[in-house]
Amino acid sequence: MSIQNNKAIIKELAAAYEKENKSRNRILVLAITISIFLLYSSFSIASGKIQADYLLDVRGMGTIATVSLENGSSRQYEKMKSLPYLKAVGIKQIAARGTVQDSWSGSLIFLDQDAYEKIMRPAYTDVEGEYPQKENEIMMSERCLTQLGIQNPQLGMDIFMDVEFRNGVKEEKPFQISGYYKDYTDSVVGELEAFISKAFLEKNGISMFPASKILAVHEDLQTGEQIEQELYRALEMEYDAQQVIGENPMVMQSVRGMFGSIAIAAICGCIVVLCAYMVIYNVISISFGRDVRQYGLLKALGTTNQQLRNIMYRQNLKILVKGVLVGGISGGIFVKLFLSKILSKLFMRGFGTCDVSGFYPVYLLAAVLLVCIVCYCSTAMALRWVKRRNAIEAMRYIEADGNFNLRQTEALDKLTLSRLAWRNISRSKKRLCLTALSLILGCFTAMGSVVIMRGTDTTHALMEEPDFQMGILTGIFRYPEKVPEEIDDNTPVIPERTVDAIQKMEGIKKDTVIFTKGSYAMINFDEDPALLPRKESLDNDVMDMSFATLQIVDRAFIERLESYVQEYNLPVDIESLKDGTGTVLIHHHELSQALEEKAAESIGLPIHFYSLGANQQKDVEKYLKGGLSCAGYLDMTDEYFPDLQTTSLGNKINYFIMSREAFSSLGFQEKYFDLSFDAEEQEEPFVHQKLMQIIQKENQSNESMDTLYLNANSDVLKEKQEEIQTANLILGVLSATIFFVGMMNYFNTILTSLVGRTKEFAVLEGIGLTRIQLWKMLLLEGVYYWLILVGAMVTVGSALLWALGILIKKKLLYFQFIYPWRAMLCMALLLLLVCVVLSVFMYRKSKEQSITERLKRYID
Repeated sequence: MSIQNNKAIIKELAAAYEKENKSRNRILVLAITISIFLLYSSFSIASGKIQADYLLDVRGMGTIATVSLENGSSRQYEKMKSLPYLKAVGIKQIAARGTVQDSWSGSLIFLDQDAYEKIMRPAYTDVEGEYPQKENEIMMSERCLTQLGIQNPQLGMDIFMDVEFRNGVKEEKPFQISGYYKDYTDSVVGELEAFISKAFLEKNGISMFPASKILAVHEDLQTGEQIEQELYRALEMEYDAQQVIGENPMVMQSVRGMFGSIAIAAICGCIVVLCAYMVIYNVISISFGRDVRQYGLLKALGTTNQQLRNIMYRQNLKILVKGVLVGGISGGIFVKLFLSKILSKLFMRGFGTCDVSGFYPVYLLAAVLLVCIVCYCSTAMALRWVKRRNAIEAMRYIEADGNFNLRQTEALDKLTLSRLAWRNISRSKKRLCLTALSLILGCFTAMGSVVIMRGTDTTHALMEEPDFQMGILTGIFRYPEKVPEEIDDNTPVIPERTVDAIQKMEGIKKDTVIFTKGSYAMINFDEDPALLPRKESLDNDVMDMSFATLQIVDRAFIERLESYVQEYNLPVDIESLKDGTGTVLIHHHELSQALEEKAAESIGLPIHFYSLGANQQKDVEKYLKGGLSCAGYLDMTDEYFPDLQTTSLGNKINYFIMSREAFSSLGFQEKYFDLSFDAEEQEEPFVHQKLMQIIQKENQSNESMDTLYLNANSDVLKEKQEEIQTANLILGVLSATIFFVGMMNYFNTILTSLVGRTKEFAVLEGIGLTRIQLWKMLLLEGVYYWLILVGAMVTVGSALLWALGILIKKKLLYFQFIYPWRAMLCMALLLLLVCVVLSVFMYRKSKEQSITERLKRYID
């Protein structure tokens, strides 16, 4: 009978084949559901974690700016606005300094519209009112208003403020509150600010340019170093010391904190997508032979290619819709509930409400699209095979190199069950390879996620720090008026009695004690050309004679520094540092590109160091202690700069490192700046208490040069414990999701293979295989898959996991590779359990019908 354009019959045939392939279709629906759940959940959770980290960073920094140009001109401003890789450019102008009695003191800042709306405003929450427009309007944070005693601010409230302009003029000015907001910056680190209007600038004759800073936000894929180089090429600097400061985009920092680098994150994303693809492809490819024979039968009945296509796609569309709905709904509910609960907990730590959405329609749409493409291509593959061959070939299609059939029954008695089981899984080498690859990929992804989760735990970074660190808060720069009358070359920084008391304390691991030693000195900017780059970086706003910190570094550090200098080809004379004739000036990213070039040219020039007695003296030569050659300038903020325990070091501090031999040649008395050490775990509370007593006693005695501080790593861990637990929970759920999908991939693969071979099982029983033997054979087949999978994971998988760890370690220095033995063992046991469960399932199913009924059903 021929079928000609009969839609009713096509619909009926599609329904009939759906009923016939009911078990296979259920597994395919499950595979589609799992794939969509995997894709949507994994990408949504990772994206939610990255967005949450981004918000925390933005609110902690008080801005989303990643670029700043100091003292920017109008010409530079216009040029920056025209650059395509800068997404927002704005002006920040410090107009004056405001003071309200003894309650509040801070800078009065003007922001243009882009600077406020696009760069600063995203870091604030609970914004009320508008940015100041009138001369007497002001906008302040709730924290600043609280310091003024205003607990419930109202728009229009009056504030009287003493204003000191940059030219030294002081006036008392009345302001009205035009707006207020909640900020989350650390007031100890950042200076307090209040926003004023453009009218205020105009009224007081303050020019917009040169702007204190031109702020900008650059593209997320460029690093801070890359954007600095781009802007140095694009802009003409107004003077040599004018500096562009670029930072890594906060999204990039979040990705790096989670994966190590954007490239590794992209690779992980591709592997997850490939896993989802293989989950579906496995089910369809295993049932490929059966589909071809069914379509061949329809072709023999006279079905046209177009009608075949309609039948196939009608059948698969229904399966696809079911899988998409179940996967999309389950994934959406899971992600929405999980992210909302977890991220709200994260943001309860004082960073405001969570603005991260728990629903990501783009990821859901992408997951559905990918699944549809996989199903379409897999179905089209079978249809294309049928279209290229006649109906008889299609009906007799066997997807194997040596399929077991009735003609081979005489060989059955020669095969052991183990050999028969192996021949069953290896009869199609192509399918075996694809199935094994899919299973290995799924398990590797699960294990890889565990490695990333455990390795990127920020606890590792904190545990690398010593248990205790103590030293001085600021140093000699805080007390210039006391030099040299009260503080001279012989004044100790940390008294030796304090160091002795700490070293004799019970519970301290003596071999972990590290000292920061050196001395303070004076340098002469006016006499030493080698110091000119440094002087220019300080805007020339320094005295000719300035304070300097000299730190002794050991041979081990010099060797690490040598490797760093050689690897990045930095202009440093490491030999003079090693032989005790040179010194390196380290800074906090304070040199412009032009000054870096000048610094390189200063290598080899002498730097003279003077006694503290030279402070405020005219004849300084008699205070000269000695000189060293300039071995170069190094930026200590560089990501790969070797770890170095320093004393107070920051902007505008002149800091020199040198060998012990070089220090000794200068004749300064060696002093203790800082020290760190570990303590026995059980003794740590006792040590903490004793250290607090010692430091309190020293600070009260006023015999030390400066106030002593104590940092206990256990306190930092406690403070960050909730944040760490939340981050680990998010990554843990992501790992568990991927692990679950890997397990389900294995389950689906084995089950699809078994369901599609019911005819074969009936034939084997018909020629004498008992049901117990059938069960053993199926169990052995599962065990063979299990052995292939576990063997590949222990060998190739372990090597790949180790390589993944090395890649992440290069980008994330605190990353620790921890082999996932427990997860691997758990996975192996669960996979073995799946083998047993599925073989028992097929054994029980075979008992539901007699051999005769099953053979009659499958008779050719």
